[in-house]
Amino acid sequence: MQGKGFEFAVVSELLLRGYNCAPASVDAGVDVFLLSKSGVQVKIQVKGRNFRGRGTGVESFLFSKKSYCDTLTKPDFVILVVRNLIGKARRQPMNSYLIIPRNKFDELIKEGYVTKRENKLKLDAWAEFRQDGRVSKFVVQKGYGARKTGREITDYVNAWDLLSNIIT
Repeated sequence: MQGKGFEFAVVSELLLRGYNCAPASVDAGVDVFLLSKSGVQVKIQVKGRNFRGRGTGVESFLFSKKSYCDTLTKPDFVILVVRNLIGKARRQPMNSYLIIPRNKFDELIKEGYVTKRENKLKLDAWAEFRQDGRVSKFVVQKGYGARKTGREITDYVNAWDLLSNIIT
């Protein structure tokens, strides 16, 4: 799965949870829009990676620096889709979703876990998986390469309630 596939996985998950949402028609940094009954609009940027378990097990998520930092397109949430393709999950891939509020993502940038390179933002991370294929541990680290100690952000895995706190 790649690109639009990850975005539609998020839209599907949101619709199944009863949210009023739609994918963006034009890719300008915001991939999904959520709308509350009171008219509050929430902008979401989606990035996904297929975790295959090769090499170091570290994967990189890349963001357009311009679209993330632009005040008009800056997302309220970043959702990272972690698709497990390791072991048995190759036959039945399993998605986990990290629901990261903008203030938390900005904090990761300030602390150096999201690095700036030319016109891109890059987040390097690794994950451990439970028997059922879902993420049991998710760690962001400074720099690519062998797994390093970093900052665990597992609390954001499948934390859909963070969206309902804003929408309701």
